[in-house]
Amino acid sequence: MVRPSQSIRLLLAWGFATILASGCAPQGESRPTTTTLLPSDSIDLKSARRDVAQDMAQTVPFKFDFQLRDISGESLRKSEFQGKVLIVDIWGTWCPPCREEIPHFIALHQRYASAGLEIVGLNKENGSPEAQAQKVREFRDKFGIPYRCAIITDRIMAQIPDFEGFPTTLFFDKRGKLRLMYVGYHELRELQAVVENLLAEE
Repeated sequence: MVRPSQSIRLLLAWGFATILASGCAPQGESRPTTTTLLPSDSIDLKSARRDVAQDMAQTVPFKFDFQLRDISGESLRKSEFQGKVLIVDIWGTWCPPCREEIPHFIALHQRYASAGLEIVGLNKENGSPEAQAQKVREFRDKFGIPYRCAIITDRIMAQIPDFEGFPTTLFFDKRGKLRLMYVGYHELRELQAVVENLLAEE
C-alpha cells in the first residue's frame, strides 16, 4: 500500500513519495505481468470465499458516488452500473502496487464481464487535466486495460472515510451498495473470491 503525503498533498508527493514509501522502481520499470484465475470449484478459491464472506459481513458501508468524464471524454457515472457487480479501483499509474494489481483486474474482467461484472478505474495523477488523462490513456493502451478509467476528483475521494492510500478498491453489489473495501495490493484469489460471492447473490 502507498500512503499519500500529509504535507505536500497532491503535487510532487504522488510520484516521488510513492517511490520512497514503497521502495519499488519508478514508473516505467514496474511492468504488469500476466495472471491466472482459479477454477471456481478449486479448494483454494472456496476457502478464500469463506474468508471474504466474513470480511464482507464486518464491513460498514458508506455512500460513494461519482459522475465524471472518462479519459475518452464520455460520461461515466455510478448509476450506469445498477444491476451489475461493480469494482472501483482507485489507483495511479505512478504507483507500483497499483500497477501490480492491474493484471488481476484485466483477468477478472475477461472471465466475469459476461456474468455481470463491471470495473472502473479512478486515477489520481499529476499535471494538467489533459496531461493526466493522456498518462492513463497511454498506460491503458500499452497494457490492454479493457475497462473504463477516469480522473478522480478530491470531492469524490473525500467520500471515503479516513482514506489510507493507493490502491484502494471498492466492491459494490448489484444494488449499488458498498460491500467491501480493500486498501493496498491484494492477491488475485482474494479479488476473485469477492467477485464470485457478489455475483452469486440474488
